[in-house]
Amino acid sequence: MADFKTHTILGTGVGIGLSCLAVTGNFITLSGSVLAVFLSAVASALPDIDSDSGSPRKFALSALEILCPAILMVSFSKDFSLENLMLSGIAVFFVIRYPLGYLIDKATKHRGVWHSIPMALIASMIVYLVFCRSAFSSRIFFALIFFVCFLSHLILDEICSLKYFGLSVKKSFGTALKFSGSSWLQTVFMYIVIVILGGICLFEQVAGGK
Repeated sequence: MADFKTHTILGTGVGIGLSCLAVTGNFITLSGSVLAVFLSAVASALPDIDSDSGSPRKFALSALEILCPAILMVSFSKDFSLENLMLSGIAVFFVIRYPLGYLIDKATKHRGVWHSIPMALIASMIVYLVFCRSAFSSRIFFALIFFVCFLSHLILDEICSLKYFGLSVKKSFGTALKFSGSSWLQTVFMYIVIVILGGICLFEQVAGGK
């Protein structure tokens, strides 16, 4: 199984390559490419947020603790005072650090629901919705690069499950690149979330076009 360092190096490398192409094609700005590379690193580590080892979870949660308050402050900067925004950002930080971290620890297991293609799709749609104030091309690129780098983690895990040039496989083979969760309830819930998020994305785009 690939370790945290290998996953993040691969994901960041993919992010750098795709971001360079996107900047060259005027798809995103230079500053947007820097953010895209950061998102690539986060996406490549996110499937291991349920890992028993500390580094992947710590990195993923730390990234959320930075991004979520920042996005909150930018999104509602015109509606609330600076004091209220800062208090809200602090509250979001502690919610992610403690209740969310505890919930992930107790409600998930490694190579479970987070190691699945539906979860990659859910995460990428959330990224698309989060960057609602960005240009459409940037939103699409951020979501796409998040999906690709999330997927790179799953693919690398499956490659590492092969032994002896593919003549035999480890017990972990097939537990990363899958379309279901650890139980039928998780699987059904994931696909319901996908439908809901897909509908929100479509509605927002149609409404925005008007």
